[in-house]
Parts: sequence; C-alpha cells; structure tokens
Amino acid sequence: MFIISGCAYKHQALHLSPFLPKDYSVSKGPSLEKVYIKSVIDKRKEPNILGTIYDKNGYAITYASAGEDITLWVYNALQKGLEAKGIVIVNNPEKDAKTIRVNLEELNARYDEGLLKEDNLQASMLLEIEIKRNDTIITKRISQASKKWHKPIKDSASFKPIIEDLMQDVLERTVGEIASF
Repeated sequence: MFIISGCAYKHQALHLSPFLPKDYSVSKGPSLEKVYIKSVIDKRKEPNILGTIYDKNGYAITYASAGEDITLWVYNALQKGLEAKGIVIVNNPEKDAKTIRVNLEELNARYDEGLLKEDNLQASMLLEIEIKRNDTIITKRISQASKKWHKPIKDSASFKPIIEDLMQDVLERTVGEIASF
C-alpha cells in the first residue's frame, strides 16, 4: 500500500465586508453639494482574481477570487462615504453636480512561500478617478501598497484582512479627494 499525503490549498471566494465610512460631522440641513457617479470600471486583466499564492519556485499554486462584483462594492463604498460627508448622490447628471468616473486599475494581493523571513504578503490597489465640475475636469490616481510578514497561508481566505484594509483606506482617501474638489 502506498499513501501520499500533504498540504492542500483551499480555494474559496472572498466575500468582502461592506465599506464603513468614518464618522464625519455633517451639518444639519440640506446639502448644497451633489455628485453623480457615472461609472466604475474594472480595468484589471483578471477582474475575478484578488490574490495569488506562489510556491518557493515562483509558480502560482492557487488564487483568491472575488465572491462579488468589485465594481459594485466600489460604487457602494463611494456612495456611503460621500453621503456620510453630507453630499447628495444623484442618479442622473445634473448641471450643478460633480460627475465622477472611476477606473479600478489595480487590486491584487500576493503571498510568496519562498520568503520565509521577509515581507511575504503584499497587496496593492490603484484607482483612477476623473472628477468633472462644470467645465473643469481633473484626474487623480489614488494608490496604496501594503506588505508584511505572514505565517504560511493555506487558503485564499487569509487574503481577506489585508485586502479589506487596503480597500477601506483607498476608498476613504478617494471620498476625501472627491469631496474636496
């Protein structure tokens, strides 16, 4: 009898927690500021992949996939964050509303088994936002990277904390950029 045993990597889709905007002091009364979120587009090569586990030789072993539409998560996060700042979200373009377009250029986490004593877990996110107010258009790129040492990862769910923290931070900064323009 011949028995082979070993570690198997468990793949499961990541279901992200909703965005939680910071508590802002919102003035009482109706807001004069309006925002129309025209689009959120995922421009990544592989929109369903959030993270990858690599073996000691640099080969991909397994992936962490998204359990939901990331563009919808970003849209909802923007809406919640802007509303928490007292900004009204409108469903159609209006003359006095800022128009926002968002491109998700990068969102990825990577665990490298070959790095035993170094930062073996890395994540990065990049949003490009276009903000239009009247005849003025600005484009901003909001990015953040994170890396740390992590004990050996055996399932894709281990990516969830670093990805959620990263997305929370980037969306919080994005809301601030939109509100301040």
